[in-house]
Amino acid sequence: MPRQQQQQSLLRKRRRRGVERVVVLLLLMLAIFLHYHQTEHFMIFYVSAIVILVIFFVKELPNMISKMSDISYSFYLTHGFTGGLFLYFTRNIFNDDITRIVMVFIALVISILGTLPFYKLIEKPWQKRSQKLRLNALNNAPK
Repeated sequence: MPRQQQQQSLLRKRRRRGVERVVVLLLLMLAIFLHYHQTEHFMIFYVSAIVILVIFFVKELPNMISKMSDISYSFYLTHGFTGGLFLYFTRNIFNDDITRIVMVFIALVISILGTLPFYKLIEKPWQKRSQKLRLNALNNAPK
């Protein structure tokens, strides 16, 4: 039995390596195509390609990225209010593109900082409470 499991594990690893190679090849081909045709979406593609490659090849995430994944739902819920409000009030102050790009990054930082209290005071306590709930199999009511 252990030999069979080892063979299955080896097959899964080989398939994953094959999928990784195909994905990298497709991304490379698409990058070349977009680069030479200079479409308006080539920058979005490059960022997406880097993210995909990181997902495939980085085995252990840094601690900061792990923490960001913990607060991602709170960030999703609050980013429009916190960062959006900042961008709304600063949109007419600056006219050049570089400063506006910097303002977007500042809005991102403000959004992350605005997310932390929401995560610590609302999401995390409710996650703990929800883990204590168990459904009764007979009537699907919480115990």
